[in-house]
Amino acid sequence: MTPGRGPVPRAGCWFTVLPDGPHASTAVRRLRGRGCRTVAHASGRPWLLGCWTDDELVVACQGEVRLAVAGPCSLGGAELAGRLRGVRSPFDVEDALRGAHGGFHVLASLAGEVYARGSLSGARRLYWTSVDGTAVAADRARTLAWLTDADPDPAQLAARLAGPGLPYPLDGGAMWCGVHTVPPGDALRLDRDGNGGAVRRWWLPPPVGLSVAEGAPGLLAALREAVSLRVTPGRALGADLSGGPAATALCLLAAEAGARLVTSGAPG
Repeated sequence: MTPGRGPVPRAGCWFTVLPDGPHASTAVRRLRGRGCRTVAHASGRPWLLGCWTDDELVVACQGEVRLAVAGPCSLGGAELAGRLRGVRSPFDVEDALRGAHGGFHVLASLAGEVYARGSLSGARRLYWTSVDGTAVAADRARTLAWLTDADPDPAQLAARLAGPGLPYPLDGGAMWCGVHTVPPGDALRLDRDGNGGAVRRWWLPPPVGLSVAEGAPGLLAALREAVSLRVTPGRALGADLSGGPAATALCLLAAEAGARLVTSGAPG
């Protein structure tokens, strides 16, 4: 199969993250025409390429800095733009997003340097691969597999056939050869030419400073805010209700926010 031909995932929101350099032209050529939207680096070269709606991916720009969030986020475009004033390097990105609720990818272009990550929970993951020696990232491993005409990874396939689930960190591996997973809690950094695929830790456990009784109200407020981002009052919302404390609490918060719940539970 010739790379860049055949079906590429089209359903729903999907995106690729491209470095700001001429060596990314091979990936751009293969992706152009498959995606329906493009966001450029400050240089004018493609940075994000894929398909999404305005409410699925929000972008803010200021000078040579671009910052985007993909997924439910409590920050709108105007507020995101306001937080760009203090962003000068990849180390400033997380500070700009401090206090934001939701579950989203974080994508930044800073004078051509790329910073990208998924969510801490692992629900929104990030993957990367090399296209003609240039690193390219995406929110779907299969997009990168299509882009590079990658074969399935026999080791990953055999591991998944051996049992119903894999322990951490084996459960996060990509199913295609040459496609790498960015672990939850880590971020991907690429220089202008797409060198690296360097991964650095962006999240660390906060210092222990509050008792359970003191911290519980803050946890409840964060959960309430995150759940409300996903709820449209009166609209049906599917949810797991297995009977455990986590599922029960989330369903109660969704109902509180006005959702009409359709619940399910899987035995075992």
